[in-house]
Amino acid sequence: MSENNDLTLFRMSITWVEKYIEQQNYYDNWQGRKQTDTSLILHERTNESILESLGISLFIEFGTPKGKEKRSPAYLEIRKNEFYKWIDGTKIQLTELPKKLKLILVKFHEVIKDKEGGWKIFWEIENSEDKYEPNSPEYEEEMKKMYSSFYEARGSREDWKDKLNKSFTGDSQQGKTTFEAIANSLSDSEKENFSFWLQKNSEKQEIKENQDNKEQETKTTKPAPEKEHPKTTKTILIIGGVCLLILSLMGFIFYYWKKNAKRK
Repeated sequence: MSENNDLTLFRMSITWVEKYIEQQNYYDNWQGRKQTDTSLILHERTNESILESLGISLFIEFGTPKGKEKRSPAYLEIRKNEFYKWIDGTKIQLTELPKKLKLILVKFHEVIKDKEGGWKIFWEIENSEDKYEPNSPEYEEEMKKMYSSFYEARGSREDWKDKLNKSFTGDSQQGKTTFEAIANSLSDSEKENFSFWLQKNSEKQEIKENQDNKEQETKTTKPAPEKEHPKTTKTILIIGGVCLLILSLMGFIFYYWKKNAKRK
């Protein structure tokens, strides 16, 4: 099977959307409308955690260096069609959607529609607000949750592949029409300001830095040394998780190869 047609990770992203809808109890008949098996998400999650995991899932497929390499027009077109089919298959309608869910669907589509979407989610995860101080117990716990989200988002378990690598039911053109109506019901600013993660207020930070620089200039005539910006670790950690997963799989394959070789 070509990489273009492997929908495992894409369907996992949809599973996070359906888990969010399910947990919010938006629809009484959702169990009969949903298109994925949300029981694959094993751990209890807050609504915020579900959205962050959805963002990580999309980031892995479309925002990482490997994701950027494989985002060919054909690859993206297949996923857009699957997204539209899912919209139609679940019978989601504009009149029944709360604004938060509209924003989630529009953000999802923004990431998968073209290469710019992959770059945008990359910068959003880089610019996300740090909740805890590095090396604190809370920070370590958050890292554990992030890696847990990563492995669930990656869909690496074998039983997931049988359940996830399938095409959605529904009419792509009808789903596209429905989605366009959803997107058009939101303002440009609403769509632009929504993210799966809380974003740093760069405008306030810039004002504060300018004020600090002015105060420094009044105290001394010497040029202030250029500030060293702290390196963000979110992307490094997630990409590191991808590498660890690949190494684990390679070790697993080597183990069984060696075991079979001994039998021979």
